[in-house]
Amino acid sequence: MNENKFDAAEEVKNAATPPLSEEERMTQDISTLRSLFPALTPEEIPDEVWEKVSGGESLAASYALYFLTQLKEKERIETLNRENEQKALPRIKNDQAGEEYYSPEAVKKMSAADVRKNYAAILKSMDSWN
Repeated sequence: MNENKFDAAEEVKNAATPPLSEEERMTQDISTLRSLFPALTPEEIPDEVWEKVSGGESLAASYALYFLTQLKEKERIETLNRENEQKALPRIKNDQAGEEYYSPEAVKKMSAADVRKNYAAILKSMDSWN
């Protein structure tokens, strides 16, 4: 019985709302896009979005999906960068000359190549080790 109510409601909706012309649909889609992204210019819309639109998808929906995907990717990269910073060897600036200081623990964690690369700074750092 509920299916009949939904079918009847859909029929009334379809009868009351004539289908939009292609131009009306496009105008409505552009209006939706502008309300969601008021500062967006057509030049900022990437080719991949225009390809989806030419394939029949909504401009507003295609750009919103693109925008969210880019935002999520940016967040993922920022998270990885923060994690990598936390894992990196600690380097502390200890004087006005900007020389780097390496603690004994940091040096122990270094590879042989890192030790060679930072040898001069490590020797200077060793002067302050107790």
